[in-house]
Amino acid sequence: MESFGEAAEILKAIFLPFISTSHLIPLVDIARLFAMHGVGVTVISISANAAIFQSSIDSDSTRGRSIRTHLVKFPPLPGLPEGTKLMEALFILQGQFQQLFHDMQPDFIVTDMFYPWTADAAADLGIPRLVYVGGASYVAHWAMNCVEQFALQTKGAYEEHYKKVMCTKSWSIGPVSLWVNQDDSDKACRGHAKEEGKGKEEGLLTWLDSKKRGICSLHSGHDFIWVVRKIDEGATRVFLEEFEKRVQESSKGYLIWGWAPQLVILEHPVTGGVVTHCGINTVFESVIASLPMVTWPIYADQFFNEKLLVDVLRIGGERMEKLE
Repeated sequence: MESFGEAAEILKAIFLPFISTSHLIPLVDIARLFAMHGVGVTVISISANAAIFQSSIDSDSTRGRSIRTHLVKFPPLPGLPEGTKLMEALFILQGQFQQLFHDMQPDFIVTDMFYPWTADAAADLGIPRLVYVGGASYVAHWAMNCVEQFALQTKGAYEEHYKKVMCTKSWSIGPVSLWVNQDDSDKACRGHAKEEGKGKEEGLLTWLDSKKRGICSLHSGHDFIWVVRKIDEGATRVFLEEFEKRVQESSKGYLIWGWAPQLVILEHPVTGGVVTHCGINTVFESVIASLPMVTWPIYADQFFNEKLLVDVLRIGGERMEKLE
């Protein structure tokens, strides 16, 4: 007699994340969570994006979870303005995505909110479509069913009001990083481009272990870590390189160029606070680590997230320059 596990078919799901890391990383974490619960998961991605999360997928696969990445080729688009290449390419890729849905025959698909055409694609296949709506994007969306990661914002009255107004099925989940990144190795490689991160963790951890609790911001008098975006050349890079030499000599600061193992830093016992642009991933991860935040929003929903942290939840404060 067959056991239940042998007789039951494994559900198959396709996950289609958006290209930006603020959407990509949490949706891949959700895909990994589905795989942890026995769903056969395929994450469709372009090569450049897959490099960000592939180490996490490989790690889960070695644990016996049914999860894999399917790469699609990014089309060359000569002659287009630089700012339009990416979105134009995604529009062109729509046909490839739809063909993959048809060829793979999933039981359901989970897509980012920025792929509205997947509603019709799922309807044509006669399968459910779940939509990821991250951060503070619960204000409005078009989904018939949605998977949402805004546990902080939508507890209680917020969540009930949202469901009533939108008349949709919705599930508030998260922060999913807490569930799928429990091992130190998972935390170290989350959002980790393999080549970019080589050798970073060892030196960083040595520096962190040598400090007392209280690492925070540049002007607080405390030791600090500063994550700097990649800068190829120019006066700004020269200034930062000189600044890096000075802080290395004093051992007061540690500059990280490009990718940083954020979960490792936030959960280290000496870390005392976070200066953040209020991206929702950093907000969630800082809350998990029980860290206060100094807010410095730049664009989009970051300003709403700041209001949530400062005025509603009161677990963050505005930067001094703004207060002055």
